[in-house]
Amino acid sequence: MTPLTLAASNTIGNVPAVILILKRVPDLPDGVLTGLALLSTFAGNLLLTGSMCNIIVAERAASAGAQLSFVDFARSGIPRTLTTLAVTAVWLFATGLVMI
Repeated sequence: MTPLTLAASNTIGNVPAVILILKRVPDLPDGVLTGLALLSTFAGNLLLTGSMCNIIVAERAASAGAQLSFVDFARSGIPRTLTTLAVTAVWLFATGLVMI
């Protein structure tokens, strides 16, 4: 689930990705839904285009005179996202919410 949410969140956006997944697989267990919510939220932080919120923040920063480029965002977003996804996946497995 982690690679799927990471790829989908950064190509079509994290909210549309969750909607698409839920339409294709409607009867997911509660643990998987929890995992999907967490992973898609964190996955949206990978790239500037991963979440509408990221784009809004970049636009607001630009209007205040601070430029936030795609590369600048990725320099911070990639390591932060990979770390939070790894910690989240371990936590989901350790708590038994999602089994591998």
